[in-house]
Amino acid sequence: MRVTEMIDVPASKKEVLAYIKCELCGATSKRDDWSQIYNVTEPEVTLREGTNYPEGGCITTTRLDICPNCFKQKLIPWFVAQGGTPRVDENDW
Repeated sequence: MRVTEMIDVPASKKEVLAYIKCELCGATSKRDDWSQIYNVTEPEVTLREGTNYPEGGCITTTRLDICPNCFKQKLIPWFVAQGGTPRVDENDW
């Protein structure tokens, strides 16, 4: 026979992403990225540093949260002014 009893289970809190806020202009996304229903817009500026050995490793990733407009209107012009050339890759499927 199984005997049951009622016990109190404390409520828990979980941190979830509400939106992304551009660190330059303050614009916010409506979800976890800047995409619309069928349009993909995912600006990503990251630096990954660490080690990667066969037996294990450690990576630290530094990310900049930036909206698509600031990426195009501020970051790319600054990058070009510093002598860089943005690389554009296209994919079709």
